[in-house]
Amino acid sequence: MYPGIVSGITVGNIVHIQSRLQNTSKVPKMVHGLRCLSYEQRLRHLELTTLRERRIRGDLIETFKIMTGKEGVDRSQFFQLSTCEYQLTKHTMKLSKQRASPDVRKYSFSQRVVQEWNKLSQDVVGKGGNQFKNRLDKFWRRHGH
Repeated sequence: MYPGIVSGITVGNIVHIQSRLQNTSKVPKMVHGLRCLSYEQRLRHLELTTLRERRIRGDLIETFKIMTGKEGVDRSQFFQLSTCEYQLTKHTMKLSKQRASPDVRKYSFSQRVVQEWNKLSQDVVGKGGNQFKNRLDKFWRRHGH
């Protein structure tokens, strides 16, 4: 109906707009003594994470649920396990990134999470249970995410 408007919207534009909204948020500025600090400095001081970090964390949690069968969907609909042995150095559930020529697929959940997922260690990914979030947070703290 409005192809000019719809075709101009990209994932990059949406992320930029969300980041701008978050950067101008009044909440971190309301804390006494933080007004003069930059957005990143305020987040660090309040021990908060950026929108990008929260999005990646959510994607990784959802990936864990899918890969371990907790989500009740067929993981092959989203992911393909890596078959290259040299890539299995960090953990046994490494994913292979599928070719994605159109930009729509390139920025989809199943594509954007692969690189971050493959960076995780066996200690984070390999253990079952409900402690994935805690293990992920500890891994990030150790490796400076």
